[in-house]
Amino acid sequence: MNYDWRHAGAERYEVLIDFSRYRTLRPGDRGAAVTAAQCLLRQKRAYGARIDGRYGHSTARAVRCRASARRL
Repeated sequence: MNYDWRHAGAERYEVLIDFSRYRTLRPGDRGAAVTAAQCLLRQKRAYGARIDGRYGHSTARAVRCRASARRL
């Protein structure tokens, strides 16, 4: 993975990921990249379904929700 760590104070660290180096995920995709996306969405409280590595309706809904919240 392409990432870096950043100290965020008080024994807290964040992972900074360069998403431009990854391909765009689409509904129907499967695998580790989708699992990672689901984990990131859950961390942001946008995804509450089972993490299964499948880009289905729940993942698509979470992506739309997160994009809307960020006004993308």
